[in-house]
Parts: sequence; structure tokens; C-alpha cells
Amino acid sequence: APPPKPSLEALSKLGPAITLKGAEISEAILHGFKDIENRSVRLPIGWVALHTGKGRPDPQIGEAMRKFAPGLPLAADCPAGAVVGLGWVER
Repeated sequence: APPPKPSLEALSKLGPAITLKGAEISEAILHGFKDIENRSVRLPIGWVALHTGKGRPDPQIGEAMRKFAPGLPLAADCPAGAVVGLGWVER
């Protein structure tokens, strides 16, 4: 089932954020191509902010994201060092 749409109240209380290394990964998540992100920290179930860091992913990761998610915008055309969207944590 798709996640619930975030309410304005939920957005105003948004707490955790995760930083993703490079726009390729952030854009793949935001466009629905990548729905799993492994983290060693346990995040609460619910909405989290997605932050694109200024760092670049390893070249193999960037290449894999472009192959896995065709049609994504170029990393140079995407914001870095900024919150770019929301992600839903299920577990």
C-alpha cells in the first residue's frame, strides 16, 4: 500500500532527515525507482526529510543509478546541500 499523504501538521513536526550522497540517489528515490535505503540507524516509522549532500557518490553508484533509473535529471541540474523531498520509512 502506498504511504499516507503527509498532512501539514505532520510536516510541521518533521524531525529526522537522512543525507544521501549525490543527486543520483536522491532523484532515484524521489522518482520512485529506488525504494530501499539501508541505514545502520533505526528511524521512526513515518516521513523523513531527504537531504542531498554536497558529496558525490562513487562513480559505480552514479552509473548504476543512471542505468537503473533512466530519465533522471543530470546531477549537475539538481540541488545539493539541501532538503529535496520526503521519504516514507516503513521499517
